[in-house]
Amino acid sequence: MLRSNRLILFLFAVTIMVVVTAVVLHSQGQGQKDRTSSVSREVDLEQLPVADYTALEHTDAEKRAKRRAKNARYDKEDRVREPEDSPGVTYLTEITNDWEAGLPALPADRSDAIVLGQVIDAQAYLSNDKSGVYSEFSIRVDDILKNDVHSPVASGDLITAERLGGRVRFPSGRVLPVRVSGQGMPRKGRRYVLFLKGLKLEHHYLIVTGYELLAGCVSPLDGVKAVGGGSPWKFDAYEGWDERTFLSVIQKEIISPASIPPENRN
Repeated sequence: MLRSNRLILFLFAVTIMVVVTAVVLHSQGQGQKDRTSSVSREVDLEQLPVADYTALEHTDAEKRAKRRAKNARYDKEDRVREPEDSPGVTYLTEITNDWEAGLPALPADRSDAIVLGQVIDAQAYLSNDKSGVYSEFSIRVDDILKNDVHSPVASGDLITAERLGGRVRFPSGRVLPVRVSGQGMPRKGRRYVLFLKGLKLEHHYLIVTGYELLAGCVSPLDGVKAVGGGSPWKFDAYEGWDERTFLSVIQKEIISPASIPPENRN
């Protein structure tokens, strides 16, 4: 009888250990995808466009249907939750998805179009079920380095560029930033070279990566500044480059992708 009781206690203990281990591993796996926490680094969140949680839909039926079709791609993401009421603390949902793995710093061959243009508007939108958020940017095209063969653009055209993430403002006044780790957002009024992946809508693209052009110099949209510190990313190899030299390197990259490493291109 004593031996039987010991066996039962042993099996019970093993069962508890298995359950606890499974819970810990599940929690770690979730943390590798999305993490909601207070911001502990110097992260510039003002670059994220804002969406109001209670924003009304467009009154025009056609525009409303188009927006709903765009929103639907971000349904069921479960990333938008009102943050805790902690005065002086900014909560951030950071998405870690290895988006840059295998991506060159100048992804000419991964892009349907490469344009130089100015951001004239920026707005964030919620998914239809309000579980996801994404940002749209209206870009006035000034120059085309690589044109979209399926939907060509011309100088002076307005195109729409899109990225996952944005800030969500709740009725309480609390704001939740949601962003992809390592990705920045273009800012209204600034000039960028954008590497773009086409969507099914005409002149509507996803931003693969980009570089700001300011006072003749280059600054990566993505990388260490978008993270808030730490080791340089591949995109940071072009920080401070001369604009003309940088554009000429992109042209060479379009002709012969990834032929010369960044450190040997000066």
